[in-house]
Amino acid sequence: MASEGRSLRDYTLDAWRDELPQAAVLALAQDRQGYLWIGTYEGLVRFDGVRFATFDKRTTPAFRNHNIRCIFEDRDGTLWIGTFGGGVVRYRDGVFEALTTEQGLASDFVLDIAQTPDGALWFATSRGLTRWHQNQWQTLTIKDGLPLDSLQQLALAPDGTLWIGTYGRGLAAFRNGVFHNHSLNGGKPNDIVFALHVARDGTVWAGTNQQGLLHLDAQGQILTQYARRTGFPDDAVHALYEDTDGALWVGIENGGLGRFSQGRWDWRTPKDGLLHRFVRAICRDHEGSCWVGTNGGLNRLREARIVNLSTYHGLTDANVRVVLEDSQGRLWVGLDEAGIDCLEKGQWKHYGLETGMKTLGVRSITEDTQGRIWFGLNQGGVLCFTNGRWRSITTADGLTNDNVYAVCAAQDGTLWVGTVGGGINVLREGQVIRTIDAQSENITGGNIRVIAQLRDNAMWIGTNGRGLIRVQGEDITRFTVKEGLPSNLVFALHEAADGTLWIGTGGGLAWYREGRFGTITHKDGLFDDTVFAILPDAADNFWMSCNRGIFRLDRQEREAFLSGAQSQVNCTTFDLSDGMGANQCNGTSQPCALRLRDGRLAFATIGGLALLAPERLPFNAQPPAVVIESVITERQTFLAPTQVVIEPGTGKFEIHYTALSFLAPQRMRFRFRLEGFDESWVEAATRRTAYYTNLPPGTYRFHVTACNNDGVWNESGTTATLVVKPFFYQTLWARGLGLLVLSLLVLGGFRWRNLALQRRAAALERQVAVRTAQLNEKNAALERALQEIQAAQQEANRKNQELGRKNEALLELHRQANAIFTALTDVLPGTVIAGKYRLVKKIGGGGFGVVYQAEQVALQRPVAVKIFRPSGKNATTASVERFRREGISACRINHPNAVSVIDFGVSEDGIAYLVMELLQGVSLATELKLCGALPVERSIAIMLPVCDVLATAHEAGVIHRDIKPDNIFLHQTPEGEVVKVVDFGIAKLLEPDADDPLAGITETGGVVGTPIYMSPERLDDRPYDGRSDVYSAGVVLYEMLTGRVPFPSTGKGTLGVIIGHLRQPPPPLEGIPAKVADVVLQALAKSPDERPTAREFGNRLAAAAGMQPYRGVTATTGRVSFPSRTNTAEKEEMMQEASQDTLLERSPTQLLVRSPTDASTSPDTQPLHKKLILPE
Repeated sequence: MASEGRSLRDYTLDAWRDELPQAAVLALAQDRQGYLWIGTYEGLVRFDGVRFATFDKRTTPAFRNHNIRCIFEDRDGTLWIGTFGGGVVRYRDGVFEALTTEQGLASDFVLDIAQTPDGALWFATSRGLTRWHQNQWQTLTIKDGLPLDSLQQLALAPDGTLWIGTYGRGLAAFRNGVFHNHSLNGGKPNDIVFALHVARDGTVWAGTNQQGLLHLDAQGQILTQYARRTGFPDDAVHALYEDTDGALWVGIENGGLGRFSQGRWDWRTPKDGLLHRFVRAICRDHEGSCWVGTNGGLNRLREARIVNLSTYHGLTDANVRVVLEDSQGRLWVGLDEAGIDCLEKGQWKHYGLETGMKTLGVRSITEDTQGRIWFGLNQGGVLCFTNGRWRSITTADGLTNDNVYAVCAAQDGTLWVGTVGGGINVLREGQVIRTIDAQSENITGGNIRVIAQLRDNAMWIGTNGRGLIRVQGEDITRFTVKEGLPSNLVFALHEAADGTLWIGTGGGLAWYREGRFGTITHKDGLFDDTVFAILPDAADNFWMSCNRGIFRLDRQEREAFLSGAQSQVNCTTFDLSDGMGANQCNGTSQPCALRLRDGRLAFATIGGLALLAPERLPFNAQPPAVVIESVITERQTFLAPTQVVIEPGTGKFEIHYTALSFLAPQRMRFRFRLEGFDESWVEAATRRTAYYTNLPPGTYRFHVTACNNDGVWNESGTTATLVVKPFFYQTLWARGLGLLVLSLLVLGGFRWRNLALQRRAAALERQVAVRTAQLNEKNAALERALQEIQAAQQEANRKNQELGRKNEALLELHRQANAIFTALTDVLPGTVIAGKYRLVKKIGGGGFGVVYQAEQVALQRPVAVKIFRPSGKNATTASVERFRREGISACRINHPNAVSVIDFGVSEDGIAYLVMELLQGVSLATELKLCGALPVERSIAIMLPVCDVLATAHEAGVIHRDIKPDNIFLHQTPEGEVVKVVDFGIAKLLEPDADDPLAGITETGGVVGTPIYMSPERLDDRPYDGRSDVYSAGVVLYEMLTGRVPFPSTGKGTLGVIIGHLRQPPPPLEGIPAKVADVVLQALAKSPDERPTAREFGNRLAAAAGMQPYRGVTATTGRVSFPSRTNTAEKEEMMQEASQDTLLERSPTQLLVRSPTDASTSPDTQPLHKKLILPE
């Protein structure tokens, strides 16, 4: 803690009182581990920055009296605690031990402790000076030259002199075995020394009860006296401490804490936040903070990142609304309801009602081009200060409203005044020359919060609910959430060097550039969505304020987010722990934050004016000491353990650890690892306890590390060994004995079994002889039967050859039929089917038939006609019936996003046909092939109408059963893009006609569909309903979002896909908003009961994306994006191929999975033995 250039009032003051067993702090010390030890009337307290642990005679038997008067750590790290009646207590390796008069102390009242270079410990007691060295005790008293046996203080000089303060006879110097006594009051009685310190230069400082503070030379001669008669606050001095800069810190009985540096005194008292005027102890910790023990509790002074100016610095009130540094270097502070404070040449001056202001609530402040200071008042109009004179301007002078929250001095000399309820008033020389929103314009809503003039001289106005206004001359433009603002509440404006306008709103940090808005919100990593102020520092980092404190967004983070290089930003936060007087900053006033000329930033808060220097922020480079405090099991507690032996059967235990950094302990982070059990480090955040249960027997090593508030890690940390003892039956020798007994049992059993087998073999030999004769007779009979079977086999072979010749003839007929059908389809264009549809041109073909672009003759409208191919697998009753059912299924679905089936039937010529609306565009499969992953918004916009179609189909009793990108068509209309669900050719009717023999039609023993998109219940041949379509839709949405399906075909082929759908969870959706990802994973649940219905799926998707639920067909402007190097011809060809593919029905093929009787079947495929019909 640097002493130069900083007042004691500038240090952040922290306080603890109720956490202590008793408020009076009598002694303070920090040990080499880093613990702070506190002595009170009611016991010894150990503090790690978060937890207080109390040791007294109730909890620690070594304390016969727990009135603690001194605490001292010797060179070996042993802690010595002097008590007032209980002797001295030694603390070493987690154990407290009492040493009293029984061991050799002169008295059990121990007031101070010191150690000389030879290692001897000296104890100042009420009955003399006791020396303890190498377990030998020696006491010196008046008989040996002491002026008094009742001693109070000890201090060791650099030359080895031991200075002793007595309780009534001044000082004694013990040098070379001789006492040299010094009276401090001319030999008068009651010459008490409460505090004693030897400075680095060998001079002595003595705090007395009546003589104040005395400075003596090395021979004991008084050099200087600081007492009441010389202007010192008090004559009773109880604590002394010299810091690293040589400044002397002084605690007095009736005046608080003082510091003497370079000949000047500085004080901090209860008026400045100190808990009590009586200071008893002072201690500096390893991180530079100063701890102060008072009669009212424990205080700490620390050099925080933020200096908070408050009432004890001179402010009239701590609730600051606005701040301004004028051209003369004066700092103006507008207070919430207490007027105006001005800091000029180090002196504060207050202005109130005497200035003529109508109210004391200041809401805005600015300086114009002539150096005049203008204040906007709450219900008080505008106040002007110039050349020491004040002038008030209100509604009586032409203002439209006296409630002024924003003032801005324009470059043309005018003053823009923003009111609450009266819009904007433009003043020149105190006269209103223009108003905006005075009555009827209602552009700003009349409620102004901030006004700024940009480099192009345009005036920008932020409002409280009406968005952002731009006024350029007579042109007025308003921007709201409709134009891209995240919120219509605008609090702050900042124009960057590149012309970007940054906007603090109630919905995040927004920017406006080249006519477009963008936003960073808490979802993107912003600390808070409320931004009251935006201040750039010298490095162009943004400092912002909100209701929860101050936060910084670094320039690199900001630019990476704007460029798309990263999707999240990281903010650094500042709050009470950094020195703020209150976390809540004030906003809705102008300016509520300011960058000063010296580079410091000032923020208005309800607890004062927070000042920080961005380029000079203190950094804590001290890694924290890490300590394992205890191991607690169900039966025992081990304190300060290095090795712990845990008894067998211990179910659970806790390891309590801590790290000793006091600057901001709530920001420290921990990680630990139980080596031998934990495979990796456990990130424990701020938790200081590790829990383990049911550890197997063995030896483990617990390792814990920590970092301080600035992220500096103590990488080595600390460790403790844990030995978990085994039960008797878990020991090696018990296991060996068990193995021996088992071996003997096995050997005995083997011998008994061998004898039994021998007896059995003899009996079997007798039976074999009898049965051999019987088998010979049966063999003769079997030989005769075999000859008859061979004759029958020859007859079967002859008949098989005849069947083969017939099958070859049938195959030839099938090839001829295919050739005839192909030729027929080539000549069909121009003909009229069923007297109603003129075929125009062939646009594609597939396994089930051919699709033509056609015209409905009666209505002269374009349609698509699918002609059924009656050959191969299609030439079956089931195939024809499935073609007919496509028409039935589609007709049952009346939805604008389902492909419309206009007609179906069989012509007089015997041609089966299906008539559909003619679609123009591409399938979703084509778009995915061209574009890869789609944006989240587009993916959901495509899926919502698909969900609506499926919901309508399910309500009509139809399951699609083959939802995939090929069957989702992006139909292009003059109004835009319309999503269409096509191909209900394999749809299942949920309630088929019971009398219909083909109601459940599929291939015999097969399942129809596309495995990559099929649900687990369909792949496993279990009952299913509409939620099977929801699973397929979830797979399609997963593919749109990521560019890949969750279970692609790999080395295992289709079988690997099936295993994935049945048994494996889908990979996480990285980079997808969490709410959207959750809804997708709900649709991909293995159990149908855990999936939403199609309508629920659509509604949840819309809610997760912040979109309205789908309410019918909506044409969008979506278009397919081709690769940049694709030429026009290639694009048309790809579009045509995609359109043809979508209109055609895929012909099914069969995949036969290995039979369960096959010995080579793997366990992974055992449940999958069924026939699957898969698209080619």
